Amino acid sequence: MVMWNKKRMRNKILILTAFLICLAFSTTSAVAESSKVLMGIYPGGSLQTASVMDNLNEMNNWLINNGASEVTIAGDFVSITLNPSWNVWHELTGAWENEYIPFINLMLSTSGEGQYYDPNCVTSQQIADGKCDGRIAIWADYYKEWAGSNKMAYIALLPEANGDWTYYSTTGPVFINAFRRIQTIFANRGVPDNTVKWVFAPNGWHDAKNNDWRKFENYYPGDAYVDVVAFSSYNFGGCPTQWAEWSTYQDIFEPYLVRMTALAPTKPIFIAQTGTVGRAPDGDDDPSHNKNDWLREVFSDLAGYPNLRAILYFNVEKQKPLGHCPTIDFRVFDPDEIPPIQKQGLLDALSDPRFGDFIFADVQPVDPDSGLQNIWYYDAVHTIYNLGITRGCSENPLMYCPDNPVTRAEMAVFPLKSMGITPPPVNGSHPFSDIAGHWAEAYIEELNDQGITGGYPDGTYRPGNTVTRAEMSLFILRSKYWADFSPNPATGTRFDDVIPDDDINDWADDWIEALAGEGITGGCSANPPLYCPSSQVTRAEMAVFLVKAFDLQ
Repeated sequence: MVMWNKKRMRNKILILTAFLICLAFSTTSAVAESSKVLMGIYPGGSLQTASVMDNLNEMNNWLINNGASEVTIAGDFVSITLNPSWNVWHELTGAWENEYIPFINLMLSTSGEGQYYDPNCVTSQQIADGKCDGRIAIWADYYKEWAGSNKMAYIALLPEANGDWTYYSTTGPVFINAFRRIQTIFANRGVPDNTVKWVFAPNGWHDAKNNDWRKFENYYPGDAYVDVVAFSSYNFGGCPTQWAEWSTYQDIFEPYLVRMTALAPTKPIFIAQTGTVGRAPDGDDDPSHNKNDWLREVFSDLAGYPNLRAILYFNVEKQKPLGHCPTIDFRVFDPDEIPPIQKQGLLDALSDPRFGDFIFADVQPVDPDSGLQNIWYYDAVHTIYNLGITRGCSENPLMYCPDNPVTRAEMAVFPLKSMGITPPPVNGSHPFSDIAGHWAEAYIEELNDQGITGGYPDGTYRPGNTVTRAEMSLFILRSKYWADFSPNPATGTRFDDVIPDDDINDWADDWIEALAGEGITGGCSANPPLYCPSSQVTRAEMAVFLVKAFDLQ
């Protein structure tokens, strides 16, 4: 039930989420125009359940067909211990194959898990003390297998741990140690950094009476451990018998947004969980206190807050009473109800042009009002995408994989496409024994026909091998000036690690200095001046090299 989105991806750029914040080049007006707020949904069930995802896709159809922004994030709660050999893969795949970025609230063990329950993985203190390390490592291994090199998810560790209602509720220092320990285990198990965006997701509100220690500021693990800061906040309206209140943006969002910004000014902000009931408090005769108007007003205010980048709505009817309400009904869409629930307020809210999508899930702009600068390769990646030079590393959802190394197959394609060259059909003129039927065979053959590469002495091209920065210099310049180009002899004065006749990559020294002389590279380090010729070229670096070498705009 995903044809609506697959067809749309053929005709229109598929744009999705994950936020990378770094300092580099200045933000352009084009970037400012594309800084949108993403919409996420908790669909009210497991992401691996077909009927749940069918309803979410039907919701997306409804939004898109009415001119509103689509859902890009699918949220759920997943236990570390509950059958990870099945649940990790299937839960994440349920979102990914339906073209949503997973947002996983990673939870601890509960007795309801039956045979999978682990009493050593129940409290935050146990996590901090290392008693659950083995189970976390197992979960990380399955996650690594799922993610590979071209998938990603947001993972919110122990959400709302500052709230006394969570079974793993704890103090700030314990939570920080637990949060960092889980990350360390993921790193030790070899989970690639670019496949996880770590989310700090406390509750916004805390009981202030003698409980200032529960302020979320006291739980923050630190900028080095967090990619996204987020918080939960709900409008329970007239449901509670005590303290009933119709909560607005000014009540339950703005104060926490201001505090989050002060806490982590360089981080994007998500609303990790939110929802509204439709019942106003008794005696409240304000006609605007209804679900539709709440959605319009609150979402509009949220979209206007600098660096607010995503809202995850809890589209759920919780089957438990709360005061005056027999159930807690946050639903804004449910096709199975009679009549179906389709809240106009959500359509109106998401028709606001401030909501939208991004081209690459893993290469996204910062908020133009944040005063921050985009990551150094952002402009180059989007330039080569817009020119048709790359279509990313993964289509559903669209990813660029900036940290992945460039292969020799990709190295054949990138320069030729940058020059607007489409090779003729394969005619067998190449001598290589290992590229028959390869997706890049025509490009490799063209590269050989033009004298740009002759492959290896054994008659292979080795398309899956990665490319070093030394090799890249030759590929780029020979592609730009063709095979008869000959660089001037290297002087050995530009980079400390590019020295003629030192028996280290001597064949590339002339090419490296020529590349630097044309302003295509500044090396890998300014002080001391280094080129790192033996290092692999990443896809991020390649985008920048292509833009500079071929003057792409």
